[in-house]
Amino acid sequence: MTKIKKTILFSALSAVVILVLLMTWIYPFSFFSINKSYSYEPNNNDIDKYVERLNELETLVANSPNNPTKIITENILGYFEQDWIVTKDSKIKITKDELELIKFHVKDVRGTLLDMTVQEDYSYETRSYLLATIESFLSFEEYIDELKKNSWETRSTIDRELDILHGGFFSNLITYINFFETEVSQSE
Repeated sequence: MTKIKKTILFSALSAVVILVLLMTWIYPFSFFSINKSYSYEPNNNDIDKYVERLNELETLVANSPNNPTKIITENILGYFEQDWIVTKDSKIKITKDELELIKFHVKDVRGTLLDMTVQEDYSYETRSYLLATIESFLSFEEYIDELKKNSWETRSTIDRELDILHGGFFSNLITYINFFETEVSQSE
């Protein structure tokens, strides 16, 4: 092989490697991506507010009388404490498997809350908060499915979509706190 052919071959291989690496970096869930993951770093200020509200819910639960709603809330508190939601000052590796696990937790909690609508007799206001929480969980499932399905999303798009999902979980926590507060105040 002549020196020119070696140079052309080396240049072509280098270009292909650089292109694949660039595609992997820009499109982390694409066919070309080697590890198909994205390092997500949520906004620390949002996490501080979220943890503050989560602590508020934990205090409410601890100080409320024993009833089925309290027991169920104690069981689903772990859902609100998932690492990707509360981890601060570090990046979280999000893979499609991790998204599937998040979706599994969402479906599990949604099913539990649906059971609550049948088992308990809530006031109109309390039931409204509970149904709003359930609807949010359903929309999270759809959102996660879309995120998993779109392999050609760019890093910035994935980051924005995870921020939206993260914010949705925060809003959902507030709605659930409103549900729990209303239930506790009406059961006293």
